[in-house]
Amino acid sequence: MSTVGEAMARGNAKPRYNKVRRWGIVLVLIVAAACIVKSRYVVRNIEVSGNTVNSAERIAELAGLKLGDDMLRVDERALSRGIERDPYLQVVGFEKRYPGTVAIEVRESVPRAVVDSLGVYLLIDGQCRLLRFLSENEPRDVIVVTGVEIARQTEGARIESKIAGQTADLELLLEAAYERNLTSLFVELNVGNLDNLYLMTPAGIQVILGDSEQLTRKLIIFESIYTQLVAEGVRGGILDVSSGRSGSYRPR
Repeated sequence: MSTVGEAMARGNAKPRYNKVRRWGIVLVLIVAAACIVKSRYVVRNIEVSGNTVNSAERIAELAGLKLGDDMLRVDERALSRGIERDPYLQVVGFEKRYPGTVAIEVRESVPRAVVDSLGVYLLIDGQCRLLRFLSENEPRDVIVVTGVEIARQTEGARIESKIAGQTADLELLLEAAYERNLTSLFVELNVGNLDNLYLMTPAGIQVILGDSEQLTRKLIIFESIYTQLVAEGVRGGILDVSSGRSGSYRPR
């Protein structure tokens, strides 16, 4: 036999029970929805473009990315940091395509020159990014650059010079030389004086370029005259193409 107080207590407990029950159902639904989302948005496909030397598998490994990862947790900055631990690689594009594709575009750096800076040898690409340091005895199959006053040199980053505009002029020269496929015609590029850039050829001829204006035009003139000089057996001397209009040769 229950008292009136007990009956009232049971009556008050029932709404509380129903409220807890409703919140329990809501929580179950939230967890279920989260599980559905998580199971749907997982990495099922990794697309890598721009790579020719490195495999897609290696790039994904550097990124710390694998099939089955949670798409919502894939972070572009962390992924880029992982890939760019290799100084020869740059991430230039990234996209998450739901429900399950991660697309990564990379740029693979190609060695373009060795900067000789007071006996420290820096292998750089066409954008003047430092790929790695070379030992004194390592072979140099690219242009040797002299006259650069290095202010900062960090692997994977663009080298910085104490002379304003020096790195930019070097980049322009490398671009023009490789565009014209002329790198076999000279063995040294000096950028010590930005108003008096010059090349040294295998025949010992110094080629005066002047400043960085009209570089492509100057290199075209150089190629034409130098080819003729070599055919005539000329060695040494100075070839001045700094005007950008014509060239003149004089023996030393």
